[in-house]
Amino acid sequence: FPVTILDVKKIKVYNVSCVGAGFPNFLDYHKRIGLKLDPDLVIVNYTDVDWPRTEGAHLADQDMMFDQAAKCLRQIKETSKKFLITLMPTYWDLIPEVTQDKNTVAFMKKYPEFIVHILKNRMPLAKGEEFIEKWYSVPWDAHMSDLGGEFYARAMAGFVAQNLGQNILFNDVMTPNLEKLIKLKNQNPKQ
Repeated sequence: FPVTILDVKKIKVYNVSCVGAGFPNFLDYHKRIGLKLDPDLVIVNYTDVDWPRTEGAHLADQDMMFDQAAKCLRQIKETSKKFLITLMPTYWDLIPEVTQDKNTVAFMKKYPEFIVHILKNRMPLAKGEEFIEKWYSVPWDAHMSDLGGEFYARAMAGFVAQNLGQNILFNDVMTPNLEKLIKLKNQNPKQ
């Protein structure tokens, strides 16, 4: 739906793929759905688990993974007005320690035409491991919890605003939802 952000024209925001499904899936969704929406901005948001995923068997060779990703990203970029790539942190990227994103760095070295924006650098990592663990639904799975989604949404919003010519940080903006989530997590840390 159209929204007004700051003094920028109305834009539409759609989520038309699934992080973790792989770069071929991103391209497929872009071709089948995304192009019909005529977006002003396309963001490919991936995690490290996307590298090996294909329409068939997972890839094991790093060069093959990177070649597949580059091929898909090139096709998305060629059909997009504005195109950005972001890396979403998984639980294992932050716990027990913050990783160096070796695959993404190696990919950018091999394919310098692609600049990947590492969004964990926009998240409040200084709050420490105990707080960061609450961003994920561990021990059940390592998907982001509602609290993690709040922080990641703020990181993404700041990134999008910056790429629309605004410099706004959303990390410390309190919302009723965030206050409730922090209170709930502090009362029952296993949820």
